[in-house]
Amino acid sequence: MSGEGKKFDQGKPDMTMIPSSYVLGTADVFSFGAQKYARGNFRLGMEHSRPLAAALRHIYAILDGQEIDPESGKPHIYHASCSLAMYDYQRLNHPNLNNLEEYVIPRDRRIAGVNPAIASALRGTANTDAVIKEIGDLFIPPIRTEREG
Repeated sequence: MSGEGKKFDQGKPDMTMIPSSYVLGTADVFSFGAQKYARGNFRLGMEHSRPLAAALRHIYAILDGQEIDPESGKPHIYHASCSLAMYDYQRLNHPNLNNLEEYVIPRDRRIAGVNPAIASALRGTANTDAVIKEIGDLFIPPIRTEREG
């Protein structure tokens, strides 16, 4: 037999588009989490807001100039990636735990246009704490403790 084999993969995701460093870094943080909590612990289910809140904490740490998570010694970007993957898992497998309606900002409380503090933070000229203080609860949902609900 001569020629090239056939593979009908048109329209399928090209997994080579994802940088291997990103996949390996994310897997490394998932491995850290498996040691801390238990392998696959997130698969048991959790309120959807929890992994999203964790992703935001890691993203805010990056915006504050902290590249590495002090507890794990691993980059915040990979922690955020894990948290978003866990949210995606919850969304697909535990729709009954979707509590995001508690965090929806009513239209009459949303800010029209771009807040100057946000634009400044995105340019790296203001720190995240100042931005959070400026915009208050319009963009940052309240974090409920286990005692509260």
